[in-house]
Amino acid sequence: MRFVITFLLVGLPEELIYRGALQNLIEKRTGEKRAALVIAAVIFGAAHLNNPPAPNYTYALLGTLAGVAYGWVWMRTRKITAAALTHTLVNWVWVWLLGG
Repeated sequence: MRFVITFLLVGLPEELIYRGALQNLIEKRTGEKRAALVIAAVIFGAAHLNNPPAPNYTYALLGTLAGVAYGWVWMRTRKITAAALTHTLVNWVWVWLLGG
């Protein structure tokens, strides 16, 4: 049940914002898929700076790397659900298996 809640409250909403809206918009405006991927990933990472102890540059860097992975999944599949599922799996492993 926690996996489903994480998907619905974290993975899906964040991927709708960062991949569905931001990465997609940048890609359409610039025509540059890789640039859109990197820009969206950096913004995604920056959004995680507020994790304790704030500013958390390590977590932001990890968020940026994760954002590249989620963005790549979206870019390859063009499915928000695929990126959201990947995001949820990473969060689930991080929190529940690694104690992050």
